[in-house]
Amino acid sequence: MVKLQFFFLLLLMLTLPFLLYTIINLKFCTLILSILILVIEILMIISLLVKIRKREIDNEPSMIHNDSINDNNKLENYLVNSIKKYQINKEISEYLNELKQPDNFENYNELIEYYQSIEIDKVNDKLTGFTFKQLLILVELIGIILGDGHITFNRKKSEYLCEIAFNSLEMDYVYYVNDLIKYVFDIKPKLEVRKKDNTTLLRIFKKEIIQFLLDLGLKAGNKVRNQVEIPFWIKKRPPIEKNKKKWELFYKYVKSACLRGLLDTDGSIYLSWHKKKNYLTIGMNFTNASQPLVEDFKVLCDSLGIGLSKISKYVSIKNNKRFIAYSVSTEAKRKIYNLIFEIIKPYKWVIKQPIIEEKLTEIGLSIRDILVYERPRRDYNRERALYLKLLFEKLGNYNSVREYLINKGEAPIKKETISKFIKEYLQQQGKDYETWIRLNSNIRLDEKVVGGLRMPLEVKLILSKHIFNVLLENCLEVDNDTIIEYTCFFIKNSDLDRLHYLLENNSTKDLILDFLKVTIYLLKYIIDNKFKRHSPTIVRKELEMEYNIKLPYHDSHIKKLVSKLFDKKKNFNTFSKEG
Repeated sequence: MVKLQFFFLLLLMLTLPFLLYTIINLKFCTLILSILILVIEILMIISLLVKIRKREIDNEPSMIHNDSINDNNKLENYLVNSIKKYQINKEISEYLNELKQPDNFENYNELIEYYQSIEIDKVNDKLTGFTFKQLLILVELIGIILGDGHITFNRKKSEYLCEIAFNSLEMDYVYYVNDLIKYVFDIKPKLEVRKKDNTTLLRIFKKEIIQFLLDLGLKAGNKVRNQVEIPFWIKKRPPIEKNKKKWELFYKYVKSACLRGLLDTDGSIYLSWHKKKNYLTIGMNFTNASQPLVEDFKVLCDSLGIGLSKISKYVSIKNNKRFIAYSVSTEAKRKIYNLIFEIIKPYKWVIKQPIIEEKLTEIGLSIRDILVYERPRRDYNRERALYLKLLFEKLGNYNSVREYLINKGEAPIKKETISKFIKEYLQQQGKDYETWIRLNSNIRLDEKVVGGLRMPLEVKLILSKHIFNVLLENCLEVDNDTIIEYTCFFIKNSDLDRLHYLLENNSTKDLILDFLKVTIYLLKYIIDNKFKRHSPTIVRKELEMEYNIKLPYHDSHIKKLVSKLFDKKKNFNTFSKEG
């Protein structure tokens, strides 16, 4: 090609003297012919130069030369030279400076083999010369294109296009993406506004940039049909064990940038009101018709400590067309705070935050009120532990205590924290936590059960044993009111704190007293008929007929009660001697 170019230049030089000669001799026909030849030669040279330049661009290397791929030393130097151009924070830059030292090449072979195994050297070659800031912006643009972009690459028709569609109501975000493209590619994309469908487009027509994006792992054509996914080199860090933490920090920034682009395009941040539990929260949702893309989004979020819900599948309708869509979401306060303020920091949140803040102000709230992002310290405090213990005795279980505190406007507290506080308090009082929790949990009001009070068998046996002992000590010559008085005193001085609370409460006191009366009737009947082997069903029927009551004991409970009180003949013998 160079020889042909030289030939035409030589021909041009030979033609010029001939042209001058014809001008001097004033031969008109010869002059016209010479000028035509000269113009044709100039056009051919220009056309040749354009073709040469175009072919140089088309054949511009998009990967490392083949001879260098098989040469470990050259590849090592290439990778180190590429990495040292990233301008990043002090912690990472110190580590990258270490990689420049020849002594570390042996420890770097693992990374080299990894890049060779996934054939990602083409990507690294393309990224050579990028600063770290440019790399992050490029990765964010990749996320944006995966969300709302489209790539066309057709050599036959010479169609090269990267197009990103936006809602015309979000022009702030359009200008933001426009600036990102300018910063990375140093070009100004074409902006087009479609008033009919309220859409704004940013378009890039440069072939070299389109080829560059394809080399980085993006796909041309229909994204749903191709089931696009996040490029491998973004979502999977090299498995390097040395300086693992620093590499994880490096890839944390890269993954966050990609998630930012995806969340700004196919994600949404919204206010959610829960009517049943009567509270307001901020939620996040990401939806796309490509299942691998949604799976990658979830995996990257999980790797950054932002756990999301399981992927849900549903039928979506858009432009009168039905298609399968996939979605993940979260409304967990701490996760939302990490997502929008600390890790991903989506740009659309910057736009929406003033609007959300204004709406919350109208109802007397703020984002701080909704997102409890400053986790309160949970240091042990004796007064706080006593308060939680009393709440448990009042409400009967940990979940009720948590809901009660949240409704009071306190920060959410874990069940483990409540139990930890109560356990430490009981230990200071010389009590066993396991026994206490066993006796005080599962005692609750329940209209479905007989007597309106649900009580575990262990508590029933403790109360029955106490009443039985009172009857034996007084040889049955004691009235019911006295037995109840003794039993109430016993409850107050035992570990039955939940029962004590219900006994002190006017609204539930009668339920406890009725239960004690029925238990006294049952025990007296058992003692009077100690030599008769009545079945629990007969016991129940006779008591219900005689006293017009309903026993809050199952048949199995009555059997257990009889076996516990009368299996050992010691009680019988004591009662017989005294009777």
